[in-house]
Amino acid sequence: MQGGVRYGELTFDPSFLFARHGAEDELKFTRSERALLLAFTRHPRMVMTRNQLLDAIAGTGSDTTDRSIDFLINRLRAKLRDPARAPALIATQYGEGYVWIADPVRSDALIDAFLIIGPVSGLDRLESKTMARRFLSSLQEDLDRRTGVGRTIALAETWRLGAGTGAPAAGVQFSLDVSFYGAGERLHVAAVLRDGPSRQILAAYRLSLDTPDAARVESDVLAGRLQAAIWHQLTLGSLSRAAPTDLPLELRMHDAARMLARSDDSWIAMGEQLAEARAKQPDDPATSLMWGLYLHSRLLLGAASAHLTPEARTGLQDEIETIVFQVLPDIAENPILMLAAAKLLLFTGRGHEVLAEQLAEQAFAASTAFAAAFAILGQIRLAAGAAEQAVDLYDHGLELAEAGSQFEVYLLVLRSAAQLAAGDRDGMEATCERLYRIQPGARLQMALVTARPDATLPPEALLIHAPLDFARAQSLVMYFYYVFARLYRRQEHRENLLRGVIAQMVRRFGPTVVDEEVWRAVPGLVPPTG
Repeated sequence: MQGGVRYGELTFDPSFLFARHGAEDELKFTRSERALLLAFTRHPRMVMTRNQLLDAIAGTGSDTTDRSIDFLINRLRAKLRDPARAPALIATQYGEGYVWIADPVRSDALIDAFLIIGPVSGLDRLESKTMARRFLSSLQEDLDRRTGVGRTIALAETWRLGAGTGAPAAGVQFSLDVSFYGAGERLHVAAVLRDGPSRQILAAYRLSLDTPDAARVESDVLAGRLQAAIWHQLTLGSLSRAAPTDLPLELRMHDAARMLARSDDSWIAMGEQLAEARAKQPDDPATSLMWGLYLHSRLLLGAASAHLTPEARTGLQDEIETIVFQVLPDIAENPILMLAAAKLLLFTGRGHEVLAEQLAEQAFAASTAFAAAFAILGQIRLAAGAAEQAVDLYDHGLELAEAGSQFEVYLLVLRSAAQLAAGDRDGMEATCERLYRIQPGARLQMALVTARPDATLPPEALLIHAPLDFARAQSLVMYFYYVFARLYRRQEHRENLLRGVIAQMVRRFGPTVVDEEVWRAVPGLVPPTG
């Protein structure tokens, strides 16, 4: 269990929700068992009276009698394989209570968590810990609901940088210091969000709680604020200092959306976050351009779902164009924003290719944002008809991309599209095989657009093709046209890229499955009549 705390053969995760005995199946603890474990491990080799242990589990739904503590201890011992007659973890101090006698086994493994709630201070000075513990437990649950699948939110009350497990912070993306202070019936809470690797303070919050129900409500409010602060850091945190390997703005947004949303439409789910940011800073060029990129995603996904009428698509393109021209005077010193503006100008399809290229070249010449510049310059070159130059630029970007990263996947998709447009099917297939080794699921996403027009569909393409009805097939053709081919100046590039998917769809559904706008763009693929 990476980043866990080990006692003997047992390794606990930092929040003591789970444990593993050697290589065996994972154990899961109830709330009461977890509360006991936290109480014991925070006070090693100190006698814990039954009253102290009762206080530790208050509010978890367990009974509040001495007999229940003995029952819980026996149940926990059985789960931990720690016999009372020869204990290695929990010893009985007859007439007084229980004591944790185990010492942690130090480990150099990195703590692996998206966010750690910890260290937590002030608990020991509270007369009653019920409200504080309810707040911490609720906050962990609320943050977990607001983060993507596979992103761990750990509650580690005694966690310190480099302490306890000996683990450095490199495996922690964010941490939240929490402090409690009791004043009569009121509980004051201070929460400080930090960047994990640097420990830089990103945001600070002060709350005041007077009832357990208030603790539940305020934890949800705080979780929302933390989500917004983390989103801001992930997308805008280092825009003014572009490194050679830094991601383009649209990929920062994509990664942030995947980290902070659970739905498949996580990118679209960030629309509400962006709208809130724009309301707070309506004149901020960064949030304006991010809104433009969000509208661009709506344009592409709308084309795929047939939810956007031609008039609606024109409206989105108008709004994107207006946003870019409004912010142009304010972004000359920010290369990442200039590259975002260049991308949007290119993808409006309004004849701004020269200006887009000038912005991208200026960003490349005046900064160290090499990888991000190579990505957009490649797209500009391909749109202009220079497919070989586009492939070369993508190769430069791939040299800088972190192995296995989403940026490497993005560049490989762009590279394969450029090769297919140029008629280099062998090169395209080699690029796709590299892509599939990194992200196997991409095989399904690329299967139809890379299908050969005169061959039987491969199994992965059939998984997409077989369930299609006419409307969905029509939408997919439009989506591939908008994403890949719409902006290509050369007709042969458009036709090379769409030849396979159009042939397969027309063979099954007839020529009307292809929208007239697409047929006009690929006249060489129009089937003969009569």
